[in-house]
Amino acid sequence: MNKRSFATRKVYNRRTVKSTNSKKSSATSRAVKKNLNMFIIWGLVVLNVILIGSLIQKIFSPFGPLPSRVDVINADTISIEILNGCGAHGVANVFSEVLREKQYDVVSVGNAETFDYERSVIIDRGRTDRKKVEKIASILGVSRDRILQIESQTSQSDVTLIIGSDYTGLKAYRQRR
Repeated sequence: MNKRSFATRKVYNRRTVKSTNSKKSSATSRAVKKNLNMFIIWGLVVLNVILIGSLIQKIFSPFGPLPSRVDVINADTISIEILNGCGAHGVANVFSEVLREKQYDVVSVGNAETFDYERSVIIDRGRTDRKKVEKIASILGVSRDRILQIESQTSQSDVTLIIGSDYTGLKAYRQRR
C-alpha cells in the first residue's frame, strides 16, 4: 500500500467516525426537542382545560354573579316616591340616595305640584305597617307628627316623601352635606 491510500483511509475513517457520532448526537437532540415539544403541548392543553372549565363555571353558576350591596332589595321593602316641595335644586336626589343606601325601593324622584311646602311631610298610603313608615321617618329625620295617612290605590308608591323648606335641618341631609 502506498502512503496516499493509507492517509485516505484514515481520513475516510475519521469522517465515518465523526458522522456516526454526529448522527447519534443529532438523534439525541431530536428526541429531546420532540419530548420538550410534547411537554409544552400537553401543558398548554391542561391550561386550556382549566380556563374553559373556569369560564363554564362562571357562566352556569347556580348563584349567578353576586349583586352589589345597593342592588339588593328585600321583598318586604316599601316603595317610596320622593317629591321636591321646596324648589331647591337636587334635594330630592340627596334623599333618594340616602334611602337607596338603606335598601329602600325609590320608584320615582321629581317635583311636587307646588314649591311652597314649609315642612317636609311623609304620606303613608295605607299599604304598609305604620312602624315601617316611622322607621323611614327616623332615618330621614322627619318627626312622627309629619306622617300623614292618606289612602290611595292610584299611587304607584306605598309612601310619598315631600321635601319642604326645612330640609337643611333634616338628619339625612345633614349627614350628606
